[in-house]
Amino acid sequence: MASLATTHEEQIQVYDCSFLTSGEETAFIKDLITHHKGKVVREEAMKKVRLAYPIGKHTYAFFHPFVIEFPKETCAAFERELQFQESLIRSMITRFKVQEQQSTSSRAPYRPSQSVARKPHVAQAPAALTNEQLSKKIEEILQ
Repeated sequence: MASLATTHEEQIQVYDCSFLTSGEETAFIKDLITHHKGKVVREEAMKKVRLAYPIGKHTYAFFHPFVIEFPKETCAAFERELQFQESLIRSMITRFKVQEQQSTSSRAPYRPSQSVARKPHVAQAPAALTNEQLSKKIEEILQ
């Protein structure tokens, strides 16, 4: 039974999804996610953004960032169905790659908070010479 659970776990992928919509409504996105057996892991705050160039007649849009878990086989169907949503201007879906940490590494991970910034050593300049002392030094060098 444990092997069945791990194969199910391996089929779930985590995606970073960003949507530009013409309105503030996100319910249709969430409905599509649940319809395709997905789960919203994290939903960040929506922002109204000015577009760099007009898309259709839109110069402003609402930016909706999500982190979503999907079964591997349903993400493509989700993307296809997004194309038919009228209030969706643009969408971008990228898959997170999970990197496993190597426990056999002998080096400790670099942590900037542990490093101490050191000031470079600056040699102190000798005291300034008076004109008389300077002329004596020049005479000594020329002899």
